[in-house]
Amino acid sequence: CDCGQGFNCTFYVTYLLEKTCDCPEGYYLRPESEYYSSRCEAECSDERPCQNGGTCSDLKRCDCPRGTSGALCEEISYCSECVNRLEVDCLYNQSQQTNYCSCKNSSLYYDYDTKICKTCPCGNGNCEYEISYSQKRLKCNCHSGYKEFNGYCKKCECDFSTIGECEFDLKGERLCKCQDGYYERNGGCLPCGCTMYGDLDTKCEMVGNVKHCFCKEGFQDTNGHCEDINECETDNTCHPPAVCHNTFGSFYCQCPEGYTGTDGSRVEPGEVCEDINECKELAVSCRLWDNVMCVNLPGSYKCECLQGYKPERYAMQPRKTTCVKSKFLR
Repeated sequence: CDCGQGFNCTFYVTYLLEKTCDCPEGYYLRPESEYYSSRCEAECSDERPCQNGGTCSDLKRCDCPRGTSGALCEEISYCSECVNRLEVDCLYNQSQQTNYCSCKNSSLYYDYDTKICKTCPCGNGNCEYEISYSQKRLKCNCHSGYKEFNGYCKKCECDFSTIGECEFDLKGERLCKCQDGYYERNGGCLPCGCTMYGDLDTKCEMVGNVKHCFCKEGFQDTNGHCEDINECETDNTCHPPAVCHNTFGSFYCQCPEGYTGTDGSRVEPGEVCEDINECKELAVSCRLWDNVMCVNLPGSYKCECLQGYKPERYAMQPRKTTCVKSKFLR
């Protein structure tokens, strides 16, 4: 009789010799299954939370994500590739729902081909894995003042801190990418000085030694000033029935009531709003009323009487129809 370490097992003398586990407060009896015998498992709570992204249900049981198991989702599956567990931890990536191997010495990285911890080749940075469900790609998390180039952290500094960013081109040459309103000059960022156009809605570029000022996307030049373009008054790309809403320098499309998009009620320009089937997705719809069925409509729904019934009350309100048996039905 195995109820788990530290738990009591009681046998009942029957012709089947039945047994049961006595679980203390804070634990529950997990039923026997094809893979496990019945045993005491910990209940989840604020003091004993589910691990690795698991959620605690109303029954105080952990709903574990793919690749984890155990009462509190503390067990990670498929850890066999993380050999030499004295030096290597098997960890869980919640966003990708997959495991990965991590060396306990943070200056090392785990080589999946040789199954050993090796010195990080990044130099001035730490090795990290970019993890997806299908692959694990090694990348460098470089220290301040360095950027990754061809798997190595290379010094990359420009003469500014908050108004630009240092990058490398394909040949490994340093580039100083300045913020809007500034231009690069000798490894630093200088203000454009496009004051006649304003600051928030203006860009500048240097072509040779000549400065060019122009309006950002979403603005237009009106008598030497950048003014917001109201895309909702022009040929915007909001797909019907989405409604266009203008913003400063841009716009967005919003689905009307009864429709949904990829980001709640908002959709990308040109993206189609999908009708919500209230008969399937709403818990109430017509279920509050007698002898009716739910009929989905574009952007809405209505309640209709079943065959052989007629409206009794709220006949003019299609969502509050109470139906009675028709006296003309034989």
